[in-house]
Amino acid sequence: MFSEKMGGGGSGSASSSQENTHVYVNQDLKDVKLWQVYTLLKGLEKIVVSADIPMLVGGDFNSVPGSAPHALLVMGKVEQMHPDLTIDPLGIVHPPAKLSHQVSAYSSFARSHAPGLEQSRMRTDLTTNEPLFTYCTRDFICTVDYIFYIANSLSLESLLELLDEESLRKDTTLPSPEWSSDHISVCIGSRTKKTYGQKFLKCRRCDGFQWLKDAKMEVNGDSVRGKTVVKYTVEVNVDDISNGFETKLVINIPK
Repeated sequence: MFSEKMGGGGSGSASSSQENTHVYVNQDLKDVKLWQVYTLLKGLEKIVVSADIPMLVGGDFNSVPGSAPHALLVMGKVEQMHPDLTIDPLGIVHPPAKLSHQVSAYSSFARSHAPGLEQSRMRTDLTTNEPLFTYCTRDFICTVDYIFYIANSLSLESLLELLDEESLRKDTTLPSPEWSSDHISVCIGSRTKKTYGQKFLKCRRCDGFQWLKDAKMEVNGDSVRGKTVVKYTVEVNVDDISNGFETKLVINIPK
């Protein structure tokens, strides 16, 4: 984990947090891989609850799209009938109901409409919206590397264009004289969103929210960052509802 304070300190400074991980590689120990990702997310959950700061989570998760660790990351939970849960001799990931978190971690490729995605679309699996591969050797090709971000505090600006399999295999596979790793680079450009303190209301479907400062200003009839808040009341006579009711509109404009 790497935490950074930007802005030189003081009231105008801002903090950010970047986490990098390397999950256990053994494909037979699916319970260990899932437990590692779950433990990581529960740690990040504490940070998210305690501080509203920009956060990036990336690394080699050694988990393909659709696996239990990937599902936990992108969906926030693992279905009880997921096949990966059948391997758990010590019971470290049971009961499945505990496998959930409150971190709104979005995959950079799955959620992005940023510049650069157009070029990468042909190299993206349309069923998962993840890269077709990030790991390529002579015998095995798959996607195991991801970058996730917290959308409430970061906006995605750009993506590094993905490599294609044909160009990689001209030198046998990875690593090669041109590319020194058996993994391809996954890189994003992001921008920190401006924050206005504590959050008040949050939508569970889209993760949209309202700042507490704005909510208080609306209650008091004040302007919200240059926009005048107009309160109105509609009075309806219940007896006239069936016959086409008349309304009395009362508008209170702040002075």
